[in-house]
Amino acid sequence: MENKTKEIIQREIISNSEPGESQKQEAYDFSKEFSKHGREKMAEQIRELRHEYMVEIPQQNAKLTEKRELLAGQKEKAEQEFEQKKQTLSEVETKRNEWLSAQEELKKISEEIEKRKASLWYKIERKFGGGNDVKEKEREYWKKRNDVRYFDEGELSRAQISDNSKTMHETLIKSYNREISEAENIVINEAWRDKARAMVNEFYRGQSEIKNEWENDDEARGIQHNAEKHNVLFLHGIPFESQMANTSMNNDLIDTEKMSSEDKARFFAGLTPTASVSTKTLDSAVVEKMPEHELMYDTGFIIADGKIMSAFDEDAGTKAENFDIKYSKYKDTASSIQPDIEEHIAKSIGYTEERRRHASGGYPWNEFAVKDPRISAMYVMENAQHQVDALPRMMKL
Repeated sequence: MENKTKEIIQREIISNSEPGESQKQEAYDFSKEFSKHGREKMAEQIRELRHEYMVEIPQQNAKLTEKRELLAGQKEKAEQEFEQKKQTLSEVETKRNEWLSAQEELKKISEEIEKRKASLWYKIERKFGGGNDVKEKEREYWKKRNDVRYFDEGELSRAQISDNSKTMHETLIKSYNREISEAENIVINEAWRDKARAMVNEFYRGQSEIKNEWENDDEARGIQHNAEKHNVLFLHGIPFESQMANTSMNNDLIDTEKMSSEDKARFFAGLTPTASVSTKTLDSAVVEKMPEHELMYDTGFIIADGKIMSAFDEDAGTKAENFDIKYSKYKDTASSIQPDIEEHIAKSIGYTEERRRHASGGYPWNEFAVKDPRISAMYVMENAQHQVDALPRMMKL
């Protein structure tokens, strides 16, 4: 999975056009060293994006196609039903017109018969056995009358399509057309690749900015500079006054559960790995506000110098990725190196409302990840509960 992640990232970088080629490679190399979790997060986002466009969207499109077909069928049925009503009305109107025409013709024949019978000549003809033409007309009349089907005016009334029905039908068809239009397939094309490139662009642009800041702000990140600026000591705690705590969950590289405090002190002093460090204020005004136990451990090392990678105003639960990289388990960051470091240092050292809240919860200490820490001395807090036990152990080192 890791190799696949690297391939995805590398492929997207090569196809990218921003920043320039040399800057791009530098940002890429920098991220491999300092921003593993940011890279993995970006790669995961790209995989999710690809899954969305190559799996989820086609599935959505299949559902949209099914929906369009269903709507088209419903629309066709509605149109057929309305056309049937129109056809029925047309047939009824034709029947009525035929009936009216027949009635008109019967009336005309009847009037001809009556007029012929009323004539003097017809009466004379009748006396001499004539007038057969009238009988013929009467047979014609009755035959036509028998042939004409009776038309019920109620049938026409029932077949009529009201203006309201027409309006409802037009509204229904418009609704179907709108829903069909809205159910158009999502265009896939190469859209996901464009979005992926934009994500990669943004990530490595940010990495380039962090890299430039990291390489050009040695003083702003320096332990000695910040100790003097903020009137604090930077301390790396090791509990000589008690058994070494098990911090294996924060370091997969070594089994701290089996290490004594002396083991850890020698390991730290000999290899100087990137360390978790807290501050002890020397500002009397701030000291009065801080709780009695400002630190996690009352014994340990005073850090004289080193370069601050990140600063937090609480216990950030930093975890060792390797001897040089530590990142917070609780903070979602794109790099183990924090940008805008001066702002974060000032916030982490100052006794802010946030730090007061953490202190009230029993965690008053802050946390800094310091690269290349240089030890100047060991410390024992004057209020340490087990000074008598701690000092002899520390003196032996």
